[in-house]
Amino acid sequence: MFIKGANGGIFARSLHNEANVTPYVAGISHRLLRRIESDGRTVLGFEHVDGRHADYSPGSPDLDLLRVALARLQQAPSPRG
Repeated sequence: MFIKGANGGIFARSLHNEANVTPYVAGISHRLLRRIESDGRTVLGFEHVDGRHADYSPGSPDLDLLRVALARLQQAPSPRG
């Protein structure tokens, strides 16, 4: 499990928003397994996915993967309808 947490403020709101969009990016992003919000604190637990940071340098094979991911993301339904 990969854990993200914030103690209030803009970071907690950002995690709140991230948790709210996870149903719309199923199959593109890692799954949200746990969500705890209490006293302004937010903790999210996502499934662990083995990986590394993408290489965005010219000619990198990761650029094709990024293109495919962005195309899939464009097809995802909007949380606002």
